[in-house]
Amino acid sequence: MAVTCHTQLILASGSLIRQQMLKEVGLRFSVLPSGVDEDILKTTNKHLSIGEQAVKLAEAKALSVSGAHPDALTIGADQMCSLGDEIFDKPGKYE
Repeated sequence: MAVTCHTQLILASGSLIRQQMLKEVGLRFSVLPSGVDEDILKTTNKHLSIGEQAVKLAEAKALSVSGAHPDALTIGADQMCSLGDEIFDKPGKYE
C-alpha cells in the first residue's frame, strides 16, 4: 500500500492518551477500538518476554481493525509494566 497525505489513519484503540499524542503531532485520524480480548492474549503469550507480549497485543489490535479497512493505515499500540518478574495490569479506578 502506498501511503500518501490522503491515506486514512486509524487508531485501533480507545486510549485517550494515545489519541492525545496523535493530536499533539497534528495527525488527523479515526478511532476504532479493536475489541481484542487482552486477557486471553496475555495468557496465551505469557511465555514471551514482556516486550514481545506488548508487540503481540499491538499487532492483534491493528490486524483486527485493518482487515475491514484495507486502504487505511492502522495503528495498533500497547504497553505493559513490570517490576522484576511481576507484570502489573491496568490500574483500577480510585475514588
